[in-house]
Amino acid sequence: MSGNLGAGDLYKARMKLPAIQGVIERRLLVNFRGDPEVVARLLPRPFEPVLVDGYAIVGICLIRLSGMRPAMMPVRCGVRSEN
Repeated sequence: MSGNLGAGDLYKARMKLPAIQGVIERRLLVNFRGDPEVVARLLPRPFEPVLVDGYAIVGICLIRLSGMRPAMMPVRCGVRSEN
């Protein structure tokens, strides 16, 4: 073995994240229909709107997380986030 890391090895090394623990206290998903041309202008490439009966599907997800922390830390060290 040469000891050199390939691109795939570097990708895997960068993607190693610590285990996170917490609680989903609340989540709300709201979907509605929108004008496909307007939605298409708002989406970054390469994304395209999903159409149903000629309308784009648009969604908003609201979530509250609590006790978010590395898995080895106690709950009192966790943080709360609402997005």
